[in-house]
Amino acid sequence: MRGKSFILHPFFFTAYAILALLAFNIDQLQISDVFRSLIITLFGALITLLIFRLIFRDWIRAGYATSLTILLFFSYGHVYQVLEDVSVGPLNIGRHRFLLLIWMLVFSLGLLWIGKKSAKYARLNTYLNIIGAIVLLFPLIELSSYAIRSQQAKSPPVAAESEIQIQDFEGANLPDIYYIILDAYAREDILNEVYGFDNSEFLNELETMGFFIADESHSNYTQTSLSLSSTLNHDYIEDFLHDIDPGSDDLTPLGEAIQHSRVRSTLEELGYEMIAFGTGFSRTEIEDADYYLTLNPDALRSMNAIGSINIFESMLLQTSAGLVLSDLMYLIPEEIRPDLDFPVRAHRERILYAFDQIESLPESDAPKFVFLHLVSPHPPFVFGPNGEEIPHSEAYTLKAGVFQGDRDSYIKQYIDQLTYINQKTLEMIETLVGGSEVPPI
Repeated sequence: MRGKSFILHPFFFTAYAILALLAFNIDQLQISDVFRSLIITLFGALITLLIFRLIFRDWIRAGYATSLTILLFFSYGHVYQVLEDVSVGPLNIGRHRFLLLIWMLVFSLGLLWIGKKSAKYARLNTYLNIIGAIVLLFPLIELSSYAIRSQQAKSPPVAAESEIQIQDFEGANLPDIYYIILDAYAREDILNEVYGFDNSEFLNELETMGFFIADESHSNYTQTSLSLSSTLNHDYIEDFLHDIDPGSDDLTPLGEAIQHSRVRSTLEELGYEMIAFGTGFSRTEIEDADYYLTLNPDALRSMNAIGSINIFESMLLQTSAGLVLSDLMYLIPEEIRPDLDFPVRAHRERILYAFDQIESLPESDAPKFVFLHLVSPHPPFVFGPNGEEIPHSEAYTLKAGVFQGDRDSYIKQYIDQLTYINQKTLEMIETLVGGSEVPPI
């Protein structure tokens, strides 16, 4: 290195790519999910820098070439997803054979430009260091803000004192209450008109069991966090979260409103014990319930072999040049092939675990309030019509609107998953009703 020209920008840009992806998906992830990716990519940046130092025999040029490599690597998957369905005439340019060619051309031209520059361009290194430091601040600030908001949300009670009148139930034989949410479950007319699916058999079975079906109902809000927090607090968001900013995208108060709701506090005053299940969705993870049932960490570890990737790593592969690796994984011998499907399989097993465990809940003298949020038939699609595993090519995520496929494919997979969820739901309800001395709610 010349004088005081430190080569920092490749490491700033690498860290930014990792932390920005974490910040954007923080509601689905744990901070620990990124450690392995951050270490590997920073080490990769260092190795790349050393290789280019041997090629150019100059640290400054090696730094420029490394940052160019990092930019192209981490942007590839994003650009691919944008161009996947774009055609120019008869050619679909959203294919690896075209995009890789463009990337290699840009990479080659960039290296030629870097190789021709004289020492006076060393000042660009300082500018890139400054730019790298500035852009890295954005995800760091967002993650720090999220951590502070999460801590603050746990301090004061979110909802006001319950206005629900609690009568004297002393000596009453209180029924168990099951609040079961099948996320993104469409109503009958929408299933008919949009999906071409007749759901009457399932609804008729529910009516036979004593359920009332509201034919033209719709959710109170269009997002899970808004909907559940409103329902569980018997009020509209703006009426019980008085200080909430309508323009804010901070969902932390909504998670707290779900986890410590008016419904929960009211039922606990009546003597109910709360049972909650792991969901994989942070805002509906009620870990401080009397009983919190989730997949045993040992079971997850046994599923997650050394070659398995976690949820964050799945996202990183799909948004970077790692997408090429995942799409060509079939070429790698099965014995050494990384397990890219682990996050999807863990999601599938989490749902099956909930169906299994709710039928054999802990025995208790107290009445039970059971909260079960099943992120299904909501994507990702992990069940065929008979519960079979289905191939999964896109990165695991619970975010809506990121399905990588055409409309017909979405409709088919949604209906297949819905069909299986219907079957499991009916079996679950029959077991719960049949095993209760007092008819449950």
